[in-house]
Amino acid sequence: NQNGFNKQMYLVTYSVTGKWIDLPDITPPVILLARQIKHIFTGDLEADVISNPFFPWKEKMLLRAQIARITQSTTLSPDGIWKKAEDNPREITERSEEEKKFPSFEKLTKLDAWCHLVPGILQCGRTLHPDPEPPKEGAPEVDPEKYKEEMKLIDPFDERLKPISQDCPCDEWKYSWTIKVMGDPQMYKEEGKKNLTTGGVIVIRSLI
Repeated sequence: NQNGFNKQMYLVTYSVTGKWIDLPDITPPVILLARQIKHIFTGDLEADVISNPFFPWKEKMLLRAQIARITQSTTLSPDGIWKKAEDNPREITERSEEEKKFPSFEKLTKLDAWCHLVPGILQCGRTLHPDPEPPKEGAPEVDPEKYKEEMKLIDPFDERLKPISQDCPCDEWKYSWTIKVMGDPQMYKEEGKKNLTTGGVIVIRSLI
């Protein structure tokens, strides 16, 4: 799965001058358990995770799982850069230069101008529904396509490129995200440059 949570490789180090260590790939069971526990990291990748429910892997696996959860939920893109693939609405493609409509700085200060770039993790701990288990001896075979359609009803996908303004609200907040502009947002034109620029920076924070 090219959009799965093992698409990227992550490395960690105890010191910027020390050895970099690859974090391992993870599986859906690790994601499902990581959702259920709170843990203060010790900084020792090989440390046991003392938790309830029991987490049978080392701290490096919990760290990798939390990175995956954060990455799949908070990787954003301005609206107008990507579009859904015509033959598969679960896939996206980058718009051509003629099609791209990059939002203005003013529009980027609104939640509607930002969307989720990568697919979220389903309740089953995956980004795609799995194929059905092979039938036991004597049991009827299961149609894989019918099985996946049923799974979509039980554990539905989020729409690709969903605006972050449509995310479920967080507690007393109206939205799950907040936007703040830092610096000078005034637009001006630098000498020798064609486009307008600004000294403003947009900071988007997840409230979940």
